[in-house]
Amino acid sequence: MVNLYKPEEDQNHNKLDFYVKKSHRKEALKSILQGILLLIFIPLYVLGTYHSCTKHKDDSDLLRYTPMAIYRGIEFFWHDDFAGVNWEERLRDDALVCFNTLTKCYSENLDLDDFNTKVSEFSKRISKYPEEKKEPLKHVSQSYIKYANSFRKDIEKAIQATSQESPFHLHYSYRTQELEDQICKMFHPEDCINLRNTLKLAVDEVNNQVNTSIEKGDVNIATIKERASVYYRIVETNMNAALFKTYRKLFGESLNDRFLLEFK
Repeated sequence: MVNLYKPEEDQNHNKLDFYVKKSHRKEALKSILQGILLLIFIPLYVLGTYHSCTKHKDDSDLLRYTPMAIYRGIEFFWHDDFAGVNWEERLRDDALVCFNTLTKCYSENLDLDDFNTKVSEFSKRISKYPEEKKEPLKHVSQSYIKYANSFRKDIEKAIQATSQESPFHLHYSYRTQELEDQICKMFHPEDCINLRNTLKLAVDEVNNQVNTSIEKGDVNIATIKERASVYYRIVETNMNAALFKTYRKLFGESLNDRFLLEFK
């Protein structure tokens, strides 16, 4: 039998096999890399689209450009909602909102639907704050609740001290003044001045109206004293129910046991 095998043919065959396998490896590697890139960029594109629509609405129209969407997808991981925020200014503004909200919550002329809508919107906004930024707002709100109750006690004491010889004289107790000072520290200086002036005018107006009514005989001092205790217990109960409920709506949590213990 004639041996037709030629060594050079075997070498050529081996070379061809090597190049074919190498080409297959390149194609396989290329396919793997394409798959990896797709696994990376498709989620980034989807995430970037969502992120732009929720956090960067001003440039969401640029999403037609794929690189922009992918960039937003990457930027998602270091995005800061509060970058550049002046927290001192923001919290002073928000403290005034908390104060005004709590002062209105037990008003007789309250538009409940409008009030609840505004409270819900404000609560939603501050719920995104870092926890340490919400603490000052909780503090000023708790201080107001204590202030409102302390001031109510001042009114009751002023009524009990009133007589024909001693006119009605409503004034701040040391505790009420201390709480007002705590609240004002959280406000802008001009807001603090406006608050103090408004409260002083309100106190002066109450003193004038009550004493004028007494002088005219429109108000019976003995009757007022007799009914004041029961009346202010009712006021206290209704006022605190509204204050506690509003606090819970603002911050998504009830007043803690420590506050309630100190409050009592």
